[in-house]
Amino acid sequence: LLGNDEHARAAKVLQKISDDKLLPDRAALVQYFLADALAMDKEDTLAIHAAKRAVEIDPANPLYESRLAWVYYHASDLANARRSYEELLARNGDNFKNSAIREVIRDTRLALSNVALKQGHFAAAVETLEQVLDEFPEDAGALNDLGYLWMERGIHLHRGVSMAERAVAAQPGNPSFRDSLGWGYYQLGRYPDAARQLSLAAEKESSGVILDHLGDAYLKTGDGAK
Repeated sequence: LLGNDEHARAAKVLQKISDDKLLPDRAALVQYFLADALAMDKEDTLAIHAAKRAVEIDPANPLYESRLAWVYYHASDLANARRSYEELLARNGDNFKNSAIREVIRDTRLALSNVALKQGHFAAAVETLEQVLDEFPEDAGALNDLGYLWMERGIHLHRGVSMAERAVAAQPGNPSFRDSLGWGYYQLGRYPDAARQLSLAAEKESSGVILDHLGDAYLKTGDGAK
């Protein structure tokens, strides 16, 4: 049901499993998925309760801490999201016991960067992405996000474009990555290249930002009608 975006029905099934104690050895995982279903169904208060319950059941698993922080973020509670992410990093940032924990730490830093940016802390957002790339130098999401942050502000343009090119090479079907690359080409004055990348992005996702960028590129290439 979760995979089919039937979040309300999924929440009911998961709540039934929890209430009837059908999977006692996986109780924390049930709460983890329940928090996801409730958050996507816009039941933020209940989602936070479920995420907290998962942490209470298994406080040693950083995956459950990350879900609580994500639920706060999804509920637009940026202050608690940032606090939760930072506490998770403080406890597990140097934990290299297995690759699963490192993936949680990577995702935590990516999310924390986004929170910092929304709160207006540009330097902190950049630093956190750089920390991701220190450990995962080919991480496409971090390459794209950091490259785009620089390009949006007109700094490190060539390096930012190079990072966006690597992100697109890793995930050519990702419209956000192509949007970043197209916008980088635009900033460098490579307008035909920009229009080509942005049109490919728009084919996948006709968001306002992508179309706005594409319109600017078409104007620069002399195609005012488009």
